[in-house]
Amino acid sequence: MKVQNYAELMVALDTPSIQQITITDTIYVPQSIHLPKGLILEGINKEQSGLFFGDGDGIGLTENNTVQNLTVQVSPVNRALFISSIHENLGKVTLQNLNVTGQIQLITRETTQQLQLKINAIDIVSADVRQRKETQSYFGVEVVQGALTVFNFCTDNKSEIQLEIDGISIGRKEAPVLGSGVLISGYGVTGGKVVADLINTNAIYSNGMLPLGVNNIISGSLFIMAGVEVEQIVNSKELVTYGVNGMVLDNWGKVSNWIAKDNIISYGPSGIGFVNFGVVENFVSKKKIETFGLGARGFNQYEGTIDKAQFNEIITHGDGAIGIQVSKPVGEIRIDKSLTTLGSKGKTLVKGQIFELSADGISVLPKGTIQKLHIEEGIRTEGDGVVSLKVAGQIHGYSNNGEVLANGRDAKTIVIEDSGEIKNI
Repeated sequence: MKVQNYAELMVALDTPSIQQITITDTIYVPQSIHLPKGLILEGINKEQSGLFFGDGDGIGLTENNTVQNLTVQVSPVNRALFISSIHENLGKVTLQNLNVTGQIQLITRETTQQLQLKINAIDIVSADVRQRKETQSYFGVEVVQGALTVFNFCTDNKSEIQLEIDGISIGRKEAPVLGSGVLISGYGVTGGKVVADLINTNAIYSNGMLPLGVNNIISGSLFIMAGVEVEQIVNSKELVTYGVNGMVLDNWGKVSNWIAKDNIISYGPSGIGFVNFGVVENFVSKKKIETFGLGARGFNQYEGTIDKAQFNEIITHGDGAIGIQVSKPVGEIRIDKSLTTLGSKGKTLVKGQIFELSADGISVLPKGTIQKLHIEEGIRTEGDGVVSLKVAGQIHGYSNNGEVLANGRDAKTIVIEDSGEIKNI
């Protein structure tokens, strides 16, 4: 059924026999709507067809719904699309070719066991998700929800969301969404899961808007939380975070293959380029990881492991901003160009606490192990009192076709601490 105004839309939604509604104009809607089971809601195209919600949230999804070819606008603090059903099986929900203002929040609750979710060609222009309550905490920190949030909030480990994302853009350069960009979460390691074959992102710009000194809340461009298993992640365009504690890429789950094709950039204090608490088999960064803030490290392996990580280039500018820090056993790390840190000592967030660290180039902590480390064009540090390569753990195979430079006052090139060891290839 084709509709061109609010009255026709409400009649169509209240008619059980109608399975498809086509919006032919832009329509002001005074309050939220909820789609009946099996309904397809679509526009002719995003330019001509739109739903603009005057008060509260936008479109509630129930079961086997499709929303496509539309512009959907709510106030940025509200939800443009959300799940409003607690059915056991939500069937297949498809969101595609949408231009959105406001959050897309897709949370399944305690009674839901199954959902197939497909997201394709979505552009979230603006959203403010800082007041959303559902979150995970890990090592003393909580994560702000994303402008796109997919969350299995069921405690039953048999509950599963099957997810595919192929094209999601969030925020604008220098006009980021407020909160995280994309957050995908299960109910921890013991509860409901999210299983994804593909997560393919376009450009994402986010800002958690956190005050300096907050140590128990973080945000990020793309968060893969505990309880999530992903076969392939592709970051096709640049990812940028602004503000305090803005991680660009952060993994607490399991990822088989991950490729970032464009720049990974952080502009805020303690904004790490890539953080891994989970398990990653293969990670490739085709362009640079660059951080500008105080204590904003390039790559940090906290917990879990990574089998193989290949970086193009890592640059950190801030005091306390280590290039690479490894505190657990990992496989192979390769840097195709160089690693550079420009800062000296400074404060940084580590597992929910603020510490003062030096902006060392590569730091392998006592429990950290790197099976193979190769750097093609060397390590360079510019700060006073820093170390370009500091090893308190183990590097079983080390090779470097460039130089190791420490240009700051009282800086050192290579320091092996305690029972640390480096074995050259």
